[in-house]
Amino acid sequence: MTIKHKWLKNRKSTLPYCGWTLLQCAWCKKVEAVPTDGDQDKNINRCPKCLYNNLTLDSEGRRYCISCGFTIAVRVPKMTKREFYRSQKIRVPYTREEKEPMIAYAKVHGLGAASRKFKTPLATIGSWMKGQSPYPLSKIRYTEEFKKTVLTYLEKVGNQKKTGRHFHIPRSTVQRWRAFA
Repeated sequence: MTIKHKWLKNRKSTLPYCGWTLLQCAWCKKVEAVPTDGDQDKNINRCPKCLYNNLTLDSEGRRYCISCGFTIAVRVPKMTKREFYRSQKIRVPYTREEKEPMIAYAKVHGLGAASRKFKTPLATIGSWMKGQSPYPLSKIRYTEEFKKTVLTYLEKVGNQKKTGRHFHIPRSTVQRWRAFA
């Protein structure tokens, strides 16, 4: 069964923005970005300076007034569909083609560098890689003898926080060792 949509302009973003506008289905409430020409004022032929209807296009695609010579500034450059969704605070899942360059870059330069370059959260790239980073988190291993020493000191002092500070280890580690002892 094919679902048909009745697309209406979304109330949040009725004006085109950087080449995109949002439409929303009246039935299922799905939101979709559709490309536009990116120029909201294209149908307006009135010059903002002299107020005559004498605007025409020049060779570079900009509009200028025949009467006063006023040129309307070039619009903001278009953005990608994903960038538009992000500007509207709409979440979109990444495709495999988008993930692969980020993972490849992170394997060489690390998660932090990939996160900054691609403007993607570090935890997102990290979850895709599953420990493939060249800079893994260091896991400190403690010997059984050291653990016994810490636990005997803990019995003597009776305070996990003081014990942790004395041996320069986290309090939570002391707590976990006590639970399993």
